Amino acid sequence: MDCILSDVLEIHFIEYPKFRKQVGKNYNVNSQARWLTLLRQNIDEEMIKELVEMEPAMQLVEQTIDYLSSDEEMIGVYEHREKARLDYASGLSMAVNRGREEGREEGREEGRVEEKIEVAKNLLADGMDVSLVVKYTGLEKEVVDKLLEHSPAIAYTDAKIQTAKNALARGLNINTIAVITGLSRAVVEKLRDEMRIENS
Repeated sequence: MDCILSDVLEIHFIEYPKFRKQVGKNYNVNSQARWLTLLRQNIDEEMIKELVEMEPAMQLVEQTIDYLSSDEEMIGVYEHREKARLDYASGLSMAVNRGREEGREEGREEGRVEEKIEVAKNLLADGMDVSLVVKYTGLEKEVVDKLLEHSPAIAYTDAKIQTAKNALARGLNINTIAVITGLSRAVVEKLRDEMRIENS
């Protein structure tokens, strides 16, 4: 339904807490103040009688409120509607909280994956075999292979490994090779063992 605001139909927006502070007990100032005073919670019977005397139309409102509050069926409808409203608000709040928690968990999972990738890069840079990196990080082999292809530090490590293999082939000491290449002694020993297997 469309409405046109005119001098016949008006809409007033009132900030009720501010209104209460301004008007206080001076509800006899104007009609609007009396009607808003009637909306207060825990209004006593004396004040209602006083308001009804000033605004005779309020008597109909008072009678309607009395009727609704004495009719068990209407009370049941009101309670059912209030319960539905509270359930909706509670469900909405739970959904928002669940969404936030899922977002946090997703962020934590991304952080764990990034950490695994960083560890994998370091292990590959130290010359560890791809299968061992997959085993220790839990990353997919394809991910580790891509890291191996795209990391300049790993390409630099490949050069170190080749240098270590050449030095091993010439019979240099493992400790010397480790110092020269910057690879760990364990990596150099592993390379030596691999070369022995290849040559046998």
